[in-house]
Amino acid sequence: MPVKTVRTPESYVAVQFTPIIREPYRRSRAVVGVQRPSMGFEDEKAKLHRRIAELEKDLKRANWKLIVAQEELDDVSEELEEVKDELEDVNDELDDANHQLQKVTTKLGKMTLKSNRLALDKILLEKENDMLFAERDIFVSWQINCLVV
Repeated sequence: MPVKTVRTPESYVAVQFTPIIREPYRRSRAVVGVQRPSMGFEDEKAKLHRRIAELEKDLKRANWKLIVAQEELDDVSEELEEVKDELEDVNDELDDANHQLQKVTTKLGKMTLKSNRLALDKILLEKENDMLFAERDIFVSWQINCLVV
C-alpha cells in the first residue's frame, strides 16, 4: 500500500494510506492515524535531562521527608524512654508499698492473734474464777451445814 504523509500546522504528521484500487467503484481515501514527528536527538536529550531533574527534585523531597520523619521518630523514642523510666520508678514505688503493706498485714495478723489469745485467756480466767467461787460457795455452805448440825 502506498503511504502519503502530510504535514499539518500543529507539527503533527498525518499519515494517509492510499489503497490500491482494484475495483473501479472503490476510490476512497482513509486517514488511518496521526503521529508526532520524531524528535531530534537534542530534544530527546533535553527531555531526559528535565525528567532526571524532576526525579532528583522528588528524591530530595523524599529524603527531606525521611529526615523529618526520622527526627520525629527519635523524639518519640526519647519520650518513650522517659515514660519507661517513669513507669519503672512507679513500679519500684508500688513494690515498696506492697512490701510495707505485707509488713503491716503481718503485724496486724500477729496483733489479732495476740488479742484473740488474750480474750481467750480472759474468758478462761473468768470461767476458772467462777468455778473457784462456786467451789468456795459449796465449801462454805458445807461448813455452815456442818456447824448447824
